[in-house]
This record gives sequence, structure tokens and C-alpha cells, in this order.
Amino acid sequence: MMKFSSLLVLFFIFPIALAQLRVGFYSRSCPQAETIVRNLVRQRFGVDPTVTAALLRMHFHDCFVRGCDASLLIDSTNSEKTAGPNGSVREFDLIDRIKAQLEAACPSTVSCADIITLATRDSVALAGGPSYSIPTGRRDGLVSNNVDVALPGPNNLCRRSRQFVHQQRDERIRRCGSFGCTYRWSGKLWSIQ
Repeated sequence: MMKFSSLLVLFFIFPIALAQLRVGFYSRSCPQAETIVRNLVRQRFGVDPTVTAALLRMHFHDCFVRGCDASLLIDSTNSEKTAGPNGSVREFDLIDRIKAQLEAACPSTVSCADIITLATRDSVALAGGPSYSIPTGRRDGLVSNNVDVALPGPNNLCRRSRQFVHQQRDERIRRCGSFGCTYRWSGKLWSIQ
């Protein structure tokens, strides 16, 4: 029984512990993965340049709730996709087209979480932003609940900071906090005679 337990740990738990994001994660298992993503994003960008904003929004909405796990893509009646704050997220069809081509080229290999990340990166570059290497190897989430979606609203920075604390996103708190909370000063700034 002891040997069986050891084998179980060796074959199932050890690989999970070693799973890490790295640049070129698919270089052996699906070498054309990033090219397929880039080509389809380029094609979509040619038709609608606002795809960059849409993919950035999708990426943020996915990553904020459970981490970058593509749980936003799960279709069910009570999934993250159906939550109110996600109602304006779009380009699900683009991600579906990319996934279909990747499945044809390399079945069951590239995660949807990496597809969202790569597509967002490529759309930013097409819009004139930086082009950069990005680590891949994310795993897709299996759970998606609309009650978990507690995205910050667009207008209240102080409330947004508290939400980031609640979500334990320290790096984002620093970025949000660097702008400050000035709602108490707005009347004083504009009432100069």
C-alpha cells in the first residue's frame, strides 16, 4: 500500500507542484499556438480595432474573480458570464474561433486561459502598444459562479481600493492608491472665484 501511495504522489501531485508558467510553454506540444492566436487576432483587428479594448476588459474580468483561469468563458445559467458586471464583456466568439483552430491543430493542448492572455497581448501590440513575450501554461478553471463576481465600479477609487484588498491584489492596490482619493477636495478645486 505504501508503494501505491508513493506512486500516486509521484504521478499526480508532483507534476502539479512543478507546473509553472514559462515563455514558450507550448513550443513542443503545439509550436504554432501563438501564431494561430496572433493571426486570428490580427484578422479581427482589421475588421474592428476596438477588439483591443474588448479583450483587455475580458482579461481583467476573468483575472479579477478567480485568477486568470478562463472561468469567465464557462457557459451555464449561473456562471460568471451571466453576472451583471460581465454583461458588457464581448469577443467570446473570437476566443471560440481561436480555440477551434487550436483544437484542430493540437487537440486538448492549449488552455482557454492562455488563449485570452495571448489574444490580449497580441491585440495590444496591434493597437500600437508594446509587443512582449508572455509566460504561458495556465490551467483552465472548472468553477464559475455569478455570485463570485464583485468587480470594482468605474467611478469610486477608494471603494475600488477596498475591493482590491478584499481580493488580496496588493500590486493593484498600489497602482490604484497612487492616484489618491480626492472626492473631498473636488468642491474646493472648482469653487475658485
